[in-house]
Amino acid sequence: MANSSNKRVLLTSNGDVVSSGIAFHLAKQGCRLLLLGNEPILRTLANQINASLSLGDSHSKVDVVGLDLEDDRESLFHDAVDKACHILGTLDAFVNSYTYEGKMQDPLELSESEFKRIAKVNFMAAWFLLKAVGQRMRASKTGGSIVFLTSINGSERGLYPGAAAGAATMAGVQQLVRVRKLSVAPFCSDTKHNYLSGCILRFALMI
Repeated sequence: MANSSNKRVLLTSNGDVVSSGIAFHLAKQGCRLLLLGNEPILRTLANQINASLSLGDSHSKVDVVGLDLEDDRESLFHDAVDKACHILGTLDAFVNSYTYEGKMQDPLELSESEFKRIAKVNFMAAWFLLKAVGQRMRASKTGGSIVFLTSINGSERGLYPGAAAGAATMAGVQQLVRVRKLSVAPFCSDTKHNYLSGCILRFALMI
């Protein structure tokens, strides 16, 4: 992230290698970071990041807000984003790095509960967070960046047997971002406000 010093970033994470690496990088670049997701796991990650930073650097402190991304109640996502904004103030960027692809298996054998988990985490949570963060950024009139990390399974090249549910939800997120760009076009034409959104494939990520 160019000119990232003092930027306020909201990042969803499940504590995996990719999202943890992003969190460490952003914090070390001077971002004010808030992690969103499983609180016990992220609290450990936040403590590790804070311990690795120079003492006295208040702009690099990492905080945590708990949120169950498998929940299907939109209000909980708005509440979590509200808490994050109360801590950070306005948001400069939001990065959704929390995904769940599930087991590779024949879709005809996929259980209802597993399908619902994949759909909730990958698509419904992304939808709710895009709404909550987007509304906050629009209200603040300061602009910002929204980035979704998806999987190559959701792209045209990602045709892997047994990944139907995960691939379908990841493709849905990528299409959501494309369509979302159309609705923010009027804001992007305003020289005072700059709204950006996009998708990045996990494991092909370069920062």
